[in-house]
Amino acid sequence: MTLNLSAHDSSAPRAPRAGGLTALAAVIAAAMLAPGCYRATGLSRGDVTAQQVPEVGGDRVPGLKAEAAPGDFFLGNDFLNLTVDGTRFGSALPAAAGAPAGGSILDVGPVILDQSYRRVAVPVDTLERLTPVVNQDPDVVLVFDRFEPSSNTSGARLDMRGHVYDPHHHVSGATWDSQDRVIGVEVLHSISLGKNDPFFLLETTLSNTGGASVGIRNVGDLLAQRTAGFRFNVPAAEDANGALLNGWGVEIPGTAYGDPDAAVKAPMVAFMGVEPSGSIEDAHCSLGLLPVDGDALLVSSDPQTVLTEVRPRVPGKLVAGSPATAALASGASLTHRRRLYVVGGSSMSGTLPNQATGVMAQMAKARADLRGFKTGRLVLQTSGSAVRQGPYPTEIRVERQTSAGWRHERTEWLEPVDNAPNAMMGQSSNPVLDLLLPEGTYRVSLRNEPFGQRLFTELANRLNEARPTRPGPIVIEDGKIFNNAGLEVLTPERDEILGPSGGMVDAKIQQHAFVVRGLGKPTGDLQPGRVTLLGLGGTPDPHVKRMRSLGSAFSSVSKAPAISSSNYAVYGFSGGNELFAASMSGRSYPTFWLPMGDYEACLTRGPLAHLETLGVRAAVNQNTFLREFLAIPAALPEGWTTFDLPGPSLGTTGGHLLVEKLASALAEGVRVVGVTETDRHPDAEGLREDFRSELLVPDITDAMRAEIGDGPWVISGRSSHLAQHGTATALFVPAPVPLRNAGARNAAGWTLADFQAQAQGSFTVVHRPRGPEGLFTRQAFDHDVALGVGANEWWNATGTFSGSLTQGQFDALELLRGEGCDPADPTAWFEEFKQVRADWLAILRQQTPTAFTKALGLSAAHFTLDTPVGLARTYLKATGFTQEDTAALLEALKSGAAVASTGPFLGVQVAGGSASAGPGGLVAASSGSVSVTLTLMASDWVPVEEVRLVVNGMVVQTLNPATFTVSATDARVRTTTVNLPVGTTQDAVLVVEAGVPLTQAGAYLAGSYWNRLMRGIYPIAVANPVFIDANGGGYTPPGL
Repeated sequence: MTLNLSAHDSSAPRAPRAGGLTALAAVIAAAMLAPGCYRATGLSRGDVTAQQVPEVGGDRVPGLKAEAAPGDFFLGNDFLNLTVDGTRFGSALPAAAGAPAGGSILDVGPVILDQSYRRVAVPVDTLERLTPVVNQDPDVVLVFDRFEPSSNTSGARLDMRGHVYDPHHHVSGATWDSQDRVIGVEVLHSISLGKNDPFFLLETTLSNTGGASVGIRNVGDLLAQRTAGFRFNVPAAEDANGALLNGWGVEIPGTAYGDPDAAVKAPMVAFMGVEPSGSIEDAHCSLGLLPVDGDALLVSSDPQTVLTEVRPRVPGKLVAGSPATAALASGASLTHRRRLYVVGGSSMSGTLPNQATGVMAQMAKARADLRGFKTGRLVLQTSGSAVRQGPYPTEIRVERQTSAGWRHERTEWLEPVDNAPNAMMGQSSNPVLDLLLPEGTYRVSLRNEPFGQRLFTELANRLNEARPTRPGPIVIEDGKIFNNAGLEVLTPERDEILGPSGGMVDAKIQQHAFVVRGLGKPTGDLQPGRVTLLGLGGTPDPHVKRMRSLGSAFSSVSKAPAISSSNYAVYGFSGGNELFAASMSGRSYPTFWLPMGDYEACLTRGPLAHLETLGVRAAVNQNTFLREFLAIPAALPEGWTTFDLPGPSLGTTGGHLLVEKLASALAEGVRVVGVTETDRHPDAEGLREDFRSELLVPDITDAMRAEIGDGPWVISGRSSHLAQHGTATALFVPAPVPLRNAGARNAAGWTLADFQAQAQGSFTVVHRPRGPEGLFTRQAFDHDVALGVGANEWWNATGTFSGSLTQGQFDALELLRGEGCDPADPTAWFEEFKQVRADWLAILRQQTPTAFTKALGLSAAHFTLDTPVGLARTYLKATGFTQEDTAALLEALKSGAAVASTGPFLGVQVAGGSASAGPGGLVAASSGSVSVTLTLMASDWVPVEEVRLVVNGMVVQTLNPATFTVSATDARVRTTTVNLPVGTTQDAVLVVEAGVPLTQAGAYLAGSYWNRLMRGIYPIAVANPVFIDANGGGYTPPGL
């Protein structure tokens, strides 16, 4: 079956849907065989080109981190393309991605050809920037004021001329001009691409035209990324002095920067795009750097831990540079040439673009050709816990014997397939590793966290005619193949599972699967949810690696994601001790690896849903591997919906995939999702369109979609870190446009007032105001002082770009934040909440119903493993909205018809005489009192100890929910009505809150379902205020 989905192109209007799909492997093969003569934009260009990106149209490189804008430069042929930041040094416009000037490679990816031989850029860009630097120092950067593109029929080239920028004066013996450029050193940096080249050639020459030697020792490339991008694979074999070293590969201890003598030597470096970089599809890109003139790169890097890390966490930077000299003498030049290799596509592709295998294979072949090495091939296939779809991250290390000892030659790292249906789990989707190696004698080791390291010095070779199944030394000979694939059990736990005769006698892990079916629903209906595996009877909770289950790959025909497996509409993610998905149907059920033992599987769909549990046993004699949950419908309170604003995605500073946010939201019962990026406008509506296109295929009927309905709905946001004013998000921002930062204005130097005026949103949220860098912390807010005076004078201040808007006119603050709560001890998290609560209550006492600061609950989720979407959420009283018309959502936020919560729903209705009002409303008291009707909704596994009525900042009544009346039709609902005296002399602001007592500290209900499933967070709900006119004379704030 072939079904086409819409594409997200960050550089152009969304393409219309198109029909037909060639299998991705066939498309790639066609791209490698056929020439192209037409570019994707429809404008003619040569087969290979270097040109400036125009104001309208032009070629771009799409993907998660695509950043090129008009004025940048594009290089491409039929196989590869990249863009370079064209910002000239000294320009009033800032360079991209935090660089001091242009010259960085911003975007890079492969090109394939469509059925008409037109070039199509695959949306796999994962690069933030690759910037030329000197002395292994990220702060000493090459900057340029001249960019000269040129092309002919055989190749294209971009020459950049400029200087060495040294703002901290790190270069010894140098002098600097007024702009901190090293005087007397000229720079020529070039990127070239041959018509048929599968790589870019980077060439940098520094010439000392001054009269004295300067301390420039080498030149290299800085890969800089914030919180997302590539994992590194550095097969370093020596330190800078040539001594053999151990401990590098994918586990990286890290080095100092700015000192070439502290670097290590590696023959090549790979950057692994382990996370998908498209919209919803399985799309990856890995890069490699290979030196041309020598056989080693000097590498300086941040530390990297991967064997125990199941989050999409990456190091921040790495520098790969040329061998070091003593200095750059007067009249001398220093030149460094290196190749940049690019491998991209689906993780199902034979080039394995989500790990280093494919790109290192290209570089190993090129290295052998450049150096004249004699080489042979080592062919391996892993087993057990070390398979590609296995449970644990496993390092495969290959070392060659030398006179000085065992030398690190290659590290392999198997990333799971994203697009494999359940039938392809385990060995059936495990690739054969074909490694080109210099001739010699080798050993191989496999290492993962649970089972340690297993060393193999002898392996069988099926091509050894004399002894094809008997182990022997691993000898690689020129032009020959040592093929062990399928002959040995290559896994760290080998000795624990094989008997003396070599037969399998035990197992340490087992794969189990889960299906969710709605009560009374048809088979195959879409049921989102999260399944958490809890160890029983001494069995610890499992802790498995991160895996994704996606249903689409990019199609060159439709220029869009297209369904390529039975995983469509699953959108599944697993890691740690849980998995979640947008749907868990029998068509392509999620699977989970379990060590042997007993477990309880818990299905949740948010705190208002019922908790379903199943017993699971993983044992050698186990014969039940597929289990079905029966999900009971759990409606939201009538007239209400759920909203959350997770943190930014992997595209900027966050830890989520775009599709992951929406899948987690559905699994947690969140219906409306704020999609934000740091200083960039996201294509939230395009994301939703792509996401829902898999739900709308003909195989899925309306009845099967009933649980999801028209959700999820999305709101576009843009977040910024403001130096003295914390972090803020503007919601309801414009759609992206093909400019730098997708049209988001540069926030450098902004205050909070400036952000409100310039961020182009309709609703501004201040995040974590009492965090270390939060607004109230930075501004030393004192809730015992009136707004706008004394310590709080800043509240009424304006900004340079804010017009009449003041710092304190933001719409809402983040009262409850899911991110940052320590599951073992939430005390610090709760203390921060109570600080913000006290601040907010003081602010409310000085505001009016028409202009008050709203309180929201937001997950601010960074990683779903730590903070599921909706761990803190906001219930909004909003109905009748659609994706095309979100006015009701904005009105609910603006009016304060909202309840911030980590779980329970708390409805508040205040009546005075014949009128009544809910959160955000105003009501007049009757004879000095009001009637307060409370509706508490929570599932039976969600504890609520007390409900508090807070008037003018003081708790005046504390109620026990056990005394409330339980609904006869919905056991989750309890109600009560109480009389609240407010007097007649002073107006009042009423806030109602529920959950744990304010004196709570430490772990809450340790061992309970709530504690274990909800990351230890305390159950809390806080309704936005109801304002009470005590005497009918109009509302006057009670003040402090």
